Amino acid sequence: MKYTVIYEKGPSSWGAYVPDLPGMIAVADSREDAERLIREAVELHLEGLRDEGCPIPDPSSHAGEVEVDRAAWLQRRAPRARSLLSMNVRWLGARVDDWMAAR
Repeated sequence: MKYTVIYEKGPSSWGAYVPDLPGMIAVADSREDAERLIREAVELHLEGLRDEGCPIPDPSSHAGEVEVDRAAWLQRRAPRARSLLSMNVRWLGARVDDWMAAR
């Protein structure tokens, strides 16, 4: 069986988790160690499920990638971000005015 594993690089370690096996995680200093640990954890977990007579979940998750042109995305987002910021500032100003009026 093949289960999808998601690897995430943190500031000082690597994490791994298996979406089809809730709670199945591993953390290590390197990706290679995280891969080894998550493989061992999955094997032990499935062995435990089998020994207890519990059903083994079928793999159903799939990982994919989406490529985004960062420069184009930033160029499109800048005007909207400025607009949202000005709306938030106006909203916050109105809330402060309401609070001051109520005092």
